Amino acid sequence: MESSVNASIKDQLNTKKIRSRYRTCLKEISQCFTEAGSINEESVHNLRVNLKRVDALIALLTHSGRKIPARKLKAFRTLFRIAGKLRAKQVEFGIINNHFADDSVNTNYLHQLHESKAKRLSDYSKFLASDVPRPLKRGIELLKKNISHLTKKHVTRYLSTEETKLAKRLKRSIFREQKLHFIRKDLKRYYLNSKMADHHNERIEKMLDLLGNWHDYQIAFDHVVKTIYTGNLTAPESEPVKQIKYQLMTDKESYYEKIVAYYAEHIREKQPSQEIEIPVNG
Repeated sequence: MESSVNASIKDQLNTKKIRSRYRTCLKEISQCFTEAGSINEESVHNLRVNLKRVDALIALLTHSGRKIPARKLKAFRTLFRIAGKLRAKQVEFGIINNHFADDSVNTNYLHQLHESKAKRLSDYSKFLASDVPRPLKRGIELLKKNISHLTKKHVTRYLSTEETKLAKRLKRSIFREQKLHFIRKDLKRYYLNSKMADHHNERIEKMLDLLGNWHDYQIAFDHVVKTIYTGNLTAPESEPVKQIKYQLMTDKESYYEKIVAYYAEHIREKQPSQEIEIPVNG
């Protein structure tokens, strides 16, 4: 029996459009180096989205049987790591800054966080100020070449297989908070490839929004804990930071509860066999 993915999108897939969208994604990554003078939070976010699309593309190509040595794609991981560190500091600073409503609070914590963010921005700007690194150029050309081999059959089989795998994984791990980071990454790959195929899924998109918020607060919480116990704050300075730690813990736990509640209400569907499927028709 064909999966719901096969039934719903097999006839409407436009493989030419999918290939074109992924080529555009790769082109925009190259353009980041020529537009390095206009770096802002939006441009950093857009680059990370395109790099996540590349990650999804690699998963799709691998599933289709295209074997690409990991060493030839290392440049993408390097760029993703640099952009990710900056993006994490930008998000973290925004979250933490919102908790310092009282301007009379005298603490080095926000200053340290701002300095760290500035350092990440400097590293990012320097990296993009040069021409596109040769290894990245080769990686882009390699992916473009492999994109040409994608067919409707490849995309349909990938989405069908990933739908089944993710449904089982969600059922098994959604109630374990420590598993959420890995679930989020796999679900994001599936979602991005689905979106490239014009197979929109609002419920999965909402799930990813909740997972993203939880992830942001988890990162901020981890850094606050590290600062309190290994930082250079004085006792008076650490007190407001400890209060923020408790608030962040409450916030991230709230997001976690929203995630599992949303899954139970909108994602999980009990079939006659009692199996759980991800609904794919929005």
